[in-house]
Amino acid sequence: MLNPFQMFSTDGSFGTFDLQATLTHEIGHMLGLRHSAVLGAIMSESIPKNGTFGFPDLGLRSLSRNDIASIRDLYGFDGGEQACCGVIAGRLAGINLRSSKGAVRVWAEEAETGRVVAQTDAASDGTFRLGGLPDAGLLGFWQMNDGDVSSGGELGLAAIQDGGTVTLGGKVSSRMASPEIEFIGINDFSRTQLFR
Repeated sequence: MLNPFQMFSTDGSFGTFDLQATLTHEIGHMLGLRHSAVLGAIMSESIPKNGTFGFPDLGLRSLSRNDIASIRDLYGFDGGEQACCGVIAGRLAGINLRSSKGAVRVWAEEAETGRVVAQTDAASDGTFRLGGLPDAGLLGFWQMNDGDVSSGGELGLAAIQDGGTVTLGGKVSSRMASPEIEFIGINDFSRTQLFR
């Protein structure tokens, strides 16, 4: 259901929400997808208004790699010769995640490009699962925000082959520094970008 107190457009008009992006987001929910912490994803927790930097923006009309992995994880993939739907699963050990004030985010990036291909929140027992992944070398990371303390780390390299499952794990420590962001961008656009 669309909010009648918000303005929508189909042409990227400044200060409006893109109707196609909004409907695609809502259809994602109907298909069973949850919100994503990946800002460039159509299933991001919030969709920005059009007009970032004063330009029409229709960038969120296309699915991000995270959106595609999420839907493939739920419904599978019939791509003929193309291999798909690998899984990275594991468990984070260390502190008691049940008493944590914040979520522990886990994500996978393409090792070569750094593009986020999947993201999830770890369960209260520290287990996580990232599915629908393409055959590729992927780096796993975790990050926890617990009040004023933010920590994170790398889980390691997962070489997904033939849609297989790779197990990664790590120890959560509030003393570890968060991973530093080197490049950020929106979806799969090639220009310099701000959100991802």
